[in-house]
Amino acid sequence: MRGSNALTGGVDDVLELERPRSDSLSGEGVRVLQAVSRFSATPDELVVALTEDGYEARGDALTATAEVEQRRILAALEALGEADYKTLSEDTDLPRTTVRTARNPERARRRDWTVAELVGRYLTQHQAAPATIARLTYMTNKATEAFGDVRLRELLPDEIGAGRSGSRRGTGTMRWSPSGRS
Repeated sequence: MRGSNALTGGVDDVLELERPRSDSLSGEGVRVLQAVSRFSATPDELVVALTEDGYEARGDALTATAEVEQRRILAALEALGEADYKTLSEDTDLPRTTVRTARNPERARRRDWTVAELVGRYLTQHQAAPATIARLTYMTNKATEAFGDVRLRELLPDEIGAGRSGSRRGTGTMRWSPSGRS
């Protein structure tokens, strides 16, 4: 909708169906459902594909793209029998980093983590003296307070800078720095 927000202001959810922007998803019957909602449980996007049984949800664009790329890599491996990253990259026309990521799907899902989830996983796996853990916890709490609910894929360098100066997303209340000094 362009030119006015009067129509969208009177509803709870605004949905838009688009063709995918990613070449990996640009198959027949694949569409991206974009949503803007006042309800936090509504996902921002959902990739759907038309199958013989009707539409099938494929997750968000990142997940759907990773699945398509993984299928391409598995098909290439099946045809080649055995291959290194370079050969798979050339055979699938995918970047080498994508080939490595597809081998480990958990790596692709990391982008969906929030800053709080990343910090929690980091502190859980970190092995150090209790004083070091206490200092790391103190230092990461400041980042978590400023950006805890932000997904890693949505965090931009200018937001981190704004968080340092205390004006993240217009709040003007949080101050933190990587060194732990405010």
